[in-house]
Amino acid sequence: FQVYVPVDPPRFSCPGVPMVPIVSVFFNMFLFAQLHEEAWYRFVILSLIAVGVYAGYGQYNAVPSTSDHSSVAYHGVPSEAP
Repeated sequence: FQVYVPVDPPRFSCPGVPMVPIVSVFFNMFLFAQLHEEAWYRFVILSLIAVGVYAGYGQYNAVPSTSDHSSVAYHGVPSEAP
C-alpha cells in the first residue's frame, strides 16, 4: 500500500468553473429577454442613477494621494521558485 504525496501542493481551484458562470450568463440573458419595454426603461434609468450616485460618492469621499504613500500598504505576490 503506497500513499502518493504530491511534491507541489494543489493550487486554488473553484468547482464548476467555467460551466457555472457560462450557464449563469445565459440564464440571465434569458431573464432579461423576458422583460417588457417599460421594465427596460426603469432598469436603464435606475442604473444611470445608481452609477451617478456611486461616482458622486466616490468623488466626494476621495482622499488625494500623498507622495509618501504611507497610508496604504501593498503586499506583492511572492515569487514562485522554478
